[in-house]
Amino acid sequence: MVFSPSVLLFYLGFNKKIPNLLHHNFFFDTDLDENLKNVFALLPAEHRKGRDKVLGPQGSSSIGKTDAEQKDATIVRMLKEAVRDFTFYVSATSKTDSKAAYYPHSAPSSSSTSSTNHREAEALFVLIPTPYTLNDILSQCGQKCNGWFWTHLLDDVFRRMEQKLELPRGRLRQTLVYERHAGTKEFETGFNSYRGNAFGLANTLTQSLILKPSLESKVPNLVFAGHLTNPGPGVPPSLVSGVVSANLLDQKLKADIAVDPQSLSSSAWLVFFFRHIFLAMWAVSRYAWLFVSDELPETFLESCAWTLAKVFSSSDEAYYLDA
Repeated sequence: MVFSPSVLLFYLGFNKKIPNLLHHNFFFDTDLDENLKNVFALLPAEHRKGRDKVLGPQGSSSIGKTDAEQKDATIVRMLKEAVRDFTFYVSATSKTDSKAAYYPHSAPSSSSTSSTNHREAEALFVLIPTPYTLNDILSQCGQKCNGWFWTHLLDDVFRRMEQKLELPRGRLRQTLVYERHAGTKEFETGFNSYRGNAFGLANTLTQSLILKPSLESKVPNLVFAGHLTNPGPGVPPSLVSGVVSANLLDQKLKADIAVDPQSLSSSAWLVFFFRHIFLAMWAVSRYAWLFVSDELPETFLESCAWTLAKVFSSSDEAYYLDA
């Protein structure tokens, strides 16, 4: 499977307004198409790399350094390369909602009203698109390395914003009063997102519409919900997925599990027959492309067994394939 990109996020608060900034702002210095191509990185071979392969043999001139120092130097070099010339989006919510930012110490005197505090402060949301494979590097980055990465990244954001907005150098860092960040590691640990991706499966031809992973599990009376299945990624679709999955499970529990074809009428038998023929054709059309690919996933044989079990099994039989 090919997964969507991830993002690096900053939540920032300033005690002074930032001039020349709109509500929605998009910053990019290099070729945007090339940058987004690197962010999506849809080559399946790149997505199959495991964590242990990220820090493979690297050409290094650091003779005399310990293994730990060489590893840290390699990680830093890879992180710098991963976020080089990045594109980022800035949302200044306080530009259209004065109450979005509140900094109590910005009032010039005790007689000032809270509305003055709102007008003095600024709240920003910064989003940096990045390949989700960045998590493979950050997962091997220690606390010191991780702190350096986020500080370096925010300094680069401030430098480019000050350059584009024609602000004095260091203005943003001097007026910064609140900073919180989140990225691939936080998505993986906080939301159990696979390898820290942010938007689920990429919308490739073989992963779109009816070809998305099924809501129904191979385990009886088990259904899935979330952004990896239908209807798709995002908070609203994920919530809808929960409703759809609950309705599906309710129908499965209420329906008659056992269906004996010999007890069906002629018309009902035809419906039963063509329904399972359609199921078999759907499975063939879904997995036929794998025969010409470089690598068959482990789930292919399991999917074939599940399809055959759907067609031929009875209610009290279970089929397992030990691949």
